[in-house]
Amino acid sequence: MDRIEKSDDTVIISTLVILEIIEVIRKRITEKEGYVGLTEPAKRRIRTKIENKTREFIDKMTKLAHTGKAILADPDKSVKDYLQNTLNLCFTCFGDIDHFGYCFICKRQTPMRYRYRGLGYYDLQHAINARECSAEEIMSFDKAFYQLRNIQEFKSLKINIP
Repeated sequence: MDRIEKSDDTVIISTLVILEIIEVIRKRITEKEGYVGLTEPAKRRIRTKIENKTREFIDKMTKLAHTGKAILADPDKSVKDYLQNTLNLCFTCFGDIDHFGYCFICKRQTPMRYRYRGLGYYDLQHAINARECSAEEIMSFDKAFYQLRNIQEFKSLKINIP
């Protein structure tokens, strides 16, 4: 958000981006609350915080769109074609099989186990949206987006991960 407000760039924001940010707001606010019991007042307090933060986000997006700093756009494709394109990409790209032995929740070593590290279908949809809306760059905190460089139809997109 700071980069958008301070730069001369115009960003393209799709409905998929808005939906994902709302989901992250819901999860992160809930997870960061100190546990006081699963009571209705606690749930209402958390829900109010989530609703306020969501409204704040939507308000910022609206203001950015009104000032020309953001364009709210989605690809002009049928849902059928959009999903078929996503499915085709899922079959042609595969991430990496990795391993890890650490629990990020309890912050302790765990027995080694495998994990899949790669682009999810929603990541591919972000890339499709960017390409279809003529974006030059994708900005994400997800390092899996670097894998887009290996997919021919996304080679023209600059991948920026701060």
